[in-house]
Amino acid sequence: MGALGNLALTYKYQGRLDEAESLYLKSLEMITSLVPPDDSNLLAGRYNLANLYAAQGRYEEAELLMKQCYEASSRRYGANSAQLDKMRGNLGMVYNLLGRYEEAEKLLKQTLTNYEKRLGMDHPETIELMGKYMDVISHLSQEEAQTRASRPLSFKQGGKHSGKAHRKKKHR
Repeated sequence: MGALGNLALTYKYQGRLDEAESLYLKSLEMITSLVPPDDSNLLAGRYNLANLYAAQGRYEEAELLMKQCYEASSRRYGANSAQLDKMRGNLGMVYNLLGRYEEAEKLLKQTLTNYEKRLGMDHPETIELMGKYMDVISHLSQEEAQTRASRPLSFKQGGKHSGKAHRKKKHR
């Protein structure tokens, strides 16, 4: 990532987001021509820029970069790596920010399963991810409730079955 990336990160923490973005872009431009597409420095630069975009509310741009990071991590580190899990979880959180809760839930659930196996249930990263996963689940539940509330009632208005249950008495 180098000096430009470090300065960009400092600007980000200071709230100087436009300046941080400019430096991240300049850093990525310089490094892209020098390293292969799945180089760890390039991956870190894209990851940092994606986080900056998410902080700015530019979720579609963050998604694009997080997808690139996820794909590069898959090639570089393999399907069962901690690095890929981190990128998978981050992409899931971007989907959460975009309101794409089903996609977020799928990625976070897979990541959480891997964290539980690798780190254990009591590890701080597992606990933190569990909180994020529960947040996504709560959105799914709300979305499901809203969908149900907007459906027409299943019984016919008026007429013979106006919402009351009618039972025939059995005569013996």
